[in-house]
Amino acid sequence: NAKKTLSRCLDSVLAQTYQAFEVLVVGDGSMDGSSELCDQYAMKDSRVGVFHQSNSGVSRARNKGLDEAKGEYVTFVDSDDYLSPYFLSKLVSVNRDFDLVVGGYTCVENIKQNLIRLENCACRDKDSISAYLSKYLDTLSLRTPWAKLFRLALINRLSLRFDERLHFGEDTLFVYSFLLAAGRIKCIESSDYFYQYSIDWSRRYVRRIENQLLSFQANWRLVEALSIKYE
Repeated sequence: NAKKTLSRCLDSVLAQTYQAFEVLVVGDGSMDGSSELCDQYAMKDSRVGVFHQSNSGVSRARNKGLDEAKGEYVTFVDSDDYLSPYFLSKLVSVNRDFDLVVGGYTCVENIKQNLIRLENCACRDKDSISAYLSKYLDTLSLRTPWAKLFRLALINRLSLRFDERLHFGEDTLFVYSFLLAAGRIKCIESSDYFYQYSIDWSRRYVRRIENQLLSFQANWRLVEALSIKYE
């Protein structure tokens, strides 16, 4: 149900200066015309593939995208967010030996924009990854799947998918699980992902305390595993 922002999102994706990509759009039982809009984009651009499912939640939608993805890397874009034309070109400009490439982002709240830039770094060993995680693990940059490139082969080798039981923290669980296996991480100084922040975003979801506890427990186990691995 994102018809108000969907065109802005898809137009920004298709306007990338780097053009060798596919777009996988998953309609999760929308009832506001979003699904029909997705189909229109697919008819206009052969790079756009659209998949429709009954309303099952963001995790199943993202998992459907992962099931269909064929590229070397995968990135996620939420339907109310958008990209600068240089988002992909900056992320793919690094050496292809990295499992994870992380960029900064621009937080958009009403008309105010706040640039979140990360320091350039290349982590290829235990010490450098440890220093990187110590600095960024508890920030939004590593709690969300957007503004990143994930190596798809590693995702598939791990059989890694978003936990469809969770309605809270499932994105952090996915990223932390990937971090536990990633051997090489690149961080670039950019802010080309535009994250649309809404102060009442949490009101969209009904959260049971049992589901929150399940999420906290799962994520805490991964934080413990990362702490042990990287001391």
